Amino acid sequence: MSPALSYRRPAARRAVPLLALGALVASSLALTAPPAQAAETLLSQGRPATASSQEGDGYAPAAAVDGDLTGTRWSSQWSDQ
Repeated sequence: MSPALSYRRPAARRAVPLLALGALVASSLALTAPPAQAAETLLSQGRPATASSQEGDGYAPAAAVDGDLTGTRWSSQWSDQ
């Protein structure tokens, strides 16, 4: 083997970095997710609700899913333990 001869990589090995770069670019263009949207009606509205505690009679668990966003609410019993 003569020192004048240089080693050349096989054509398939030279193509690997270009193929990897092409796949990376293609995947970043093709895998964009659509914007998130909420359901038109709340899936939990009107369903049974339970809780391990409640602050008082006016804060029952059912108030968390009754659909009234400003008039009712659920609250747990306060505890400092």
